[in-house]
Amino acid sequence: MTFTTLKASEGHSHSGHNHTTPKGIEEKTSNAEIRKIAKQEVERLANTKKIAASWKNAEIAKLGKAQNSFTNDWVIVFHNPKIKKTRKQNLYIFVGSYGDVAGANYTGK
Repeated sequence: MTFTTLKASEGHSHSGHNHTTPKGIEEKTSNAEIRKIAKQEVERLANTKKIAASWKNAEIAKLGKAQNSFTNDWVIVFHNPKIKKTRKQNLYIFVGSYGDVAGANYTGK
């Protein structure tokens, strides 16, 4: 898996700059909510067999804002030492400031 684009919400317009947020998510999402959303996404990816089941037990190794001036997304890094290929031991989940999952990959880019 090099990059998987995933969306958690529908309705996203930039002409009038209108965001439709997932139910129960405030306009700006808290640190705790970001962690919860990322963990749910890892579980979803494991349940759909897009990633190994051992990722369900992986802990968050790092959480921070994306280093991209075009977005205000969060990057949540999960580390799984049970994965044999060291370059795939870190899984990056990208979550927007409104709680939408923007993607997941092993590179962080």
